[in-house]
Amino acid sequence: TGGAPGTSPNIIIRGVGTFGDYSPLVIVDGVESSLSKVDVNDIENFSVLKDGSAAAIYGAKAANGVILVTTKKGKAGEPVITLDVDHSINIPFRFWPMLSADGYASVAKTAYEDAGEVVPDYINNYQALGSTDWMKTMTSNGYSTKYKFNVNGGSETVTYDISATLNKEKGIMIRSDLMTPALRARIDIKKNRFSMGLITNVSQRKGQSFTSTGESALMDVIRTIPLGTPKDENGDWVGYIGTNPLTRVERGNPLFVAMNPDKQWKNNIYDINGFGEFEIFKGLKFKVQAAFSNEDYWNYNFSPRYNLNPHNRQDLDELSEARSNWYAWQMTSTLNYDNKFGKHSIGILAGYEAKDETYRNVSIWGDDFLFPELRVPQSIIGNKDIKGYQTSSSYLSQFGRINYDYDNKYYLSATIRRDGSSKFSPNNRYGIFPSASLACHANHGDPARP
Repeated sequence: TGGAPGTSPNIIIRGVGTFGDYSPLVIVDGVESSLSKVDVNDIENFSVLKDGSAAAIYGAKAANGVILVTTKKGKAGEPVITLDVDHSINIPFRFWPMLSADGYASVAKTAYEDAGEVVPDYINNYQALGSTDWMKTMTSNGYSTKYKFNVNGGSETVTYDISATLNKEKGIMIRSDLMTPALRARIDIKKNRFSMGLITNVSQRKGQSFTSTGESALMDVIRTIPLGTPKDENGDWVGYIGTNPLTRVERGNPLFVAMNPDKQWKNNIYDINGFGEFEIFKGLKFKVQAAFSNEDYWNYNFSPRYNLNPHNRQDLDELSEARSNWYAWQMTSTLNYDNKFGKHSIGILAGYEAKDETYRNVSIWGDDFLFPELRVPQSIIGNKDIKGYQTSSSYLSQFGRINYDYDNKYYLSATIRRDGSSKFSPNNRYGIFPSASLACHANHGDPARP
């Protein structure tokens, strides 16, 4: 991750199999989702499908593996009210070994000489600049405080699980705070052969972050040369120090970059997931599941003018602000038959799935303000650039699966799925993905074998 609180972890299943996105498919309560949306305390079951045949029912999206998450349900009985408070402190105690000023100057000088270029004065006279361990300068002790209020209960027919959460985090990278209030409610109803459920999640993530080159904050710090100090002997900011000879990227003062601009972001998330299931007769069930997700994102960056030196200056105040919206709906219908005849067990699944999603983004950048205190687009009197775009895509799938086993010893599984995507041309919009597997339980019937 980039060192910021709330960043989703990188999960790799069965190794990296693509030059593109290698993230696994995450299914939460039967719906495609993200682990960042799930509170770890709300998870009832977590499993990973790393076998290709097992994941085949999810189609091409399961090429990087599948993670299945089931959240907690209410339990029949009197209401149980709980309040959990967790507090933790994060102390960075092990840093990447970075070059000192002496080591860096030696490597940089060799690089310039080997390239047949003139060694810059700041390399030859690096001792006059001082030295800074930027990794330690840009990190500090962090903490996390979490409050969770939960009510769980219900009857034999209706159960509920409702929780409200407030999570505050201060990252070990400076100015990487995060606050996440969230509300989750799950209601399950079961009556005779009919059952249904509704899960809603409403949350907000807001914080501040920094980066000066478009990279992650952590990588930005690592690639800063270890020469110079954040401030001079008079307490004034020090600006541009030099150019990294290996990357040819000018590296300035990351501490100034972190502390100078006003960077904020906010993400509002609304998820609703409902299902209904009816048992037609013993072993045969019909289920319909529908889900809707909406995310609003706001990113704000105001950078006031500054003049540290000729290499590191900004003559005008600058503002960039972006707003985006993503929403998607998904509907899945399945017919599932499971039964056992003597030593024979069979399971048949047939399903139909449709999904549609739309993303829209609008952003504005401008410099020079009529009233610098009024940091809004209407106050811009200088250059202005407004951009925006929208993308939409839809998916349609049909799938089927047969599982058979004899006496819990011999197993057969066959899956076929037909996926279609609007991202492809009409003549190449659909693809068929079959899969089959055979297995034998070798020690079946022999308790002496492990």
